[in-house]
Amino acid sequence: VCAIKGLVLAARNSGKIKTFFQSVSSFFILTLMILYQAEWVSLIQLQSGSFYAMLATAFCSVFSASEYLYINRALIRQAVVAGN
Repeated sequence: VCAIKGLVLAARNSGKIKTFFQSVSSFFILTLMILYQAEWVSLIQLQSGSFYAMLATAFCSVFSASEYLYINRALIRQAVVAGN
């Protein structure tokens, strides 16, 4: 809605941190999978490592989205009201 109205919403550092966590988590899980195939880690280690990596990533994603919406709430409201 905002882009259609020509409004630009500011990007936040939390979005960059979220992207970093997503990349690191993906690499970490892939590494765990390789180590599991080589029988260097157990299934429990693979599952728990993957769970906590994704939990941290999900937390960062929720925080980033919340901050983004909160910081840009006035512009979002303006775009929605102008659309009616």
